Amino acid sequence: MSTIVKHLEELSEIGKLRRADFAHLVPISVVDEIHEALSDEKSDRLSPVFHSLGGRHSFETIRLVRLMRSK
Repeated sequence: MSTIVKHLEELSEIGKLRRADFAHLVPISVVDEIHEALSDEKSDRLSPVFHSLGGRHSFETIRLVRLMRSK
């Protein structure tokens, strides 16, 4: 899963990925919860977000939501 998310991030960086290409992978309720946690975090580090969510969502899911924010 981590490798797939990394490839999605790389595709996004070169402009070959749209949010619509992967948004269906994460339920909207999860997106909203993670988006709020990401907004509370001032750095790009994922560990504080992961821990603030109580470990309910994987690092890969958090990375996907972070990628959605950049689109």
